[in-house]
Amino acid sequence: MARLLELVDRLADGLEAHNRYEEQLLEPLLREADVWAPERIAQMLEHHRNEHAMLVAEWRRLTRAGESLGDLATSVYGVANSLYQHMDLEEREYLNPRLLRDDLVATEPDDS
Repeated sequence: MARLLELVDRLADGLEAHNRYEEQLLEPLLREADVWAPERIAQMLEHHRNEHAMLVAEWRRLTRAGESLGDLATSVYGVANSLYQHMDLEEREYLNPRLLRDDLVATEPDDS
């Protein structure tokens, strides 16, 4: 249990550092992308706040006495799945090559 708590703590620290770096790097790029930039930036920041809150809640849950190993495994799986979904969303919404390209006129039809 102590090792699991240590790893969750390290994950939270690493995710927080990653999110700060990502915000520092992406915010200027998103700001220049299109008229939806303020909304995209706000969504990115909100998703990062939600991730942090999820990890803090999970850390608190893991520190409670009486959790079974099965419950802990389910919990860790849920955190990993949430992070995977977040990364997938970021790739679609913020790291999309069509969004971040530097030409002024869209040359491809929008298939969304």
